This record gives sequence, structure tokens and C-alpha cells, in this order.
Amino acid sequence: MTPPTIIPRLVVPDPDAAIAFYRAALEADLASRFELDDGSVTHAELTVGGAAFSLTAEVPQWGLLAPASLGGSPTLVTLTVDDAPALGARMVAHGAVVTVPIEDRPYGRCEGRVRDPFGHLWIISHVTEQLSDDEVRRRLSGITAPSSTPATTDPAAVRRIVPDLPLADRERSIDFYAQHLSLDLAMDLDWVLTFVSPTDEHVQLILIRQDRTAPVRPSATIEVADVDAIHHRLVEHGFRIVHPLTTEAWGVRRFFVEDPNGTVVNVMTHVH
Repeated sequence: MTPPTIIPRLVVPDPDAAIAFYRAALEADLASRFELDDGSVTHAELTVGGAAFSLTAEVPQWGLLAPASLGGSPTLVTLTVDDAPALGARMVAHGAVVTVPIEDRPYGRCEGRVRDPFGHLWIISHVTEQLSDDEVRRRLSGITAPSSTPATTDPAAVRRIVPDLPLADRERSIDFYAQHLSLDLAMDLDWVLTFVSPTDEHVQLILIRQDRTAPVRPSATIEVADVDAIHHRLVEHGFRIVHPLTTEAWGVRRFFVEDPNGTVVNVMTHVH
């Protein structure tokens, strides 16, 4: 009798890009890959240590939707490793974003949450203490989930403003900003790089070669609380939208608008 197994299957817009990311960031091994006659990847299986997960291409007609098409991922994948912060840093270096800091928790684990470039959420964890269930319950007593009430009702509440500079030489740019100016490389999607101050995560710099889906390169990125509301407001007041409101495959919802000076601004929010 075959023992039952459970293997998560992640729907992604670009399976081969996802395979490359997971092999580099998670040091996963590609166990199998199958494609249809049209070249679309219908199944790929990867392994990390003794654990397995699979990928399939997004096909809306079949009800296969990636997180960006759903407005975010409804599931969490937990990966337990020897060094959670180190793995988290490696994932970020390859384009992931930390959404919950990876740090020691009262229930005997060091863990946090990371969103990969395809919108899937991972809990990266390692054990710090061997605790009984009763001890975990004792330590968790009195801890409540954060309120779902937004901290602000202003849709224009600005979370960050980042200059977008042109990217001509990726390798030399990484060397210049990371090695010589001591900035951390927080995101690397090849065509776009994000650098972050090691002492203040809100101090950032973006370099863009050619935007992946938009026809122009913005000069600045402004992250807001409610990108849909701001889009509606700017359209209503007649500002020129140069890239439509779009949920992108790498986990952001954004649009490009031209300000009164002709400067193109990327207005966005992260999709969780």
C-alpha cells in the first residue's frame, strides 16, 4: 500500500523563472519538469533536502491562478532549515521581500515570513528551543493577533518614496552600491535592482534597465496605502496614465502617471 503524501503545488506565471529562483535561493534540486506541446510547463518538481514541492504554469482558463491574479497568496509554506536568517537573506538577494521579520519567537523558533518574486508566502524557520506543547501554550497566552483595523484611512498615506535611476551595467552597479557604498541588495530581478540602507529599511534606491511590462521607465516610485483609490483620484482629475493599474507577477500593484512636469511616477503598493 502506497503511503499518503502531501506535496504543495505552486501556481506561477513563469515556471522556468520560478525554477531558477528556487534553485538559486533555496538551493533546491530539480527532480522533474514536463511541458505541453505549446511549451507551457504543466509540472515541475523540486526538492529541498528531503522535502518536495511542485510548480505549474498559470492557466486562467483551467482555474490555475497565481497569487498576483488573486490579489495575494491565501496560503503559507513553512520551510524549516538550520539557519532561517541566512536563508531569508539569500531569498531577498534573489528578489524576495521580507514581510514579517525573521527573528526569535517566544514559542521556541526563529522565523519570519518572506514573499517570493511570484507572490507565494514562505515561513522560514529554525528551532531555537525544544518545548513541550504545554510550554508553548503558556508562552503564547496573552498574545493576540494584530487588529485588522487599518492604522490610517487616508489612501494617500505614503509609505516610502524611492528614486528610480537607469541601469546600464548590472554587475558594476551591484559592486558600486553594495561594495563601495555599503548598501544591501534587497531585490534582484535582473532588469531591476533595489538597494536598502543597512541601518534604515526606508532609505532605498532603485535601478531599472527596462521595465518588464511598462513602455517607459519611471523616475520615482511612491508606495501608498491604497493604490486603487489614488488611481481613481488621478484619473478623475485628468492626469495622464502611461501604464495602467496592474497587479504584477512580482507582487506589486501599480500604475505609472505623468506629473505636471512630464515626470513619470510609479505609484504602487505591495500585494500581500
